[in-house]
Amino acid sequence: MTEIDIDDYTLPEYITMYIIGKGPAYRSQIIREAINEFGDMIEHGPYIYGEYSDDIDEAVERLQWDGIARYVSPRGRIELTDYGRKYLHEFIEGGAFEDEDWEKARGRMTS
Repeated sequence: MTEIDIDDYTLPEYITMYIIGKGPAYRSQIIREAINEFGDMIEHGPYIYGEYSDDIDEAVERLQWDGIARYVSPRGRIELTDYGRKYLHEFIEGGAFEDEDWEKARGRMTS
């Protein structure tokens, strides 16, 4: 396994890791919780069944593609892998960020 590089992922991807890291969740639940907790930091707007975020939806896809997250069962809930937990831990515990939004998100994750 390669060394963790915090710049490998974007803020919406770390927000997605954080939401998934709370426990397995359906994609729609991940999007809803991300908007509720971090809506001021991610782009989102109305959709047929409520608020929707392309950023978070795309983050779920990328995290699965990269092995950071996976389906618990076919077409079921999504969970973080051990590899994903390492990235999330480094984001939360790795120290302060110069970027204000990254630091604000990290602060919300630790409070």
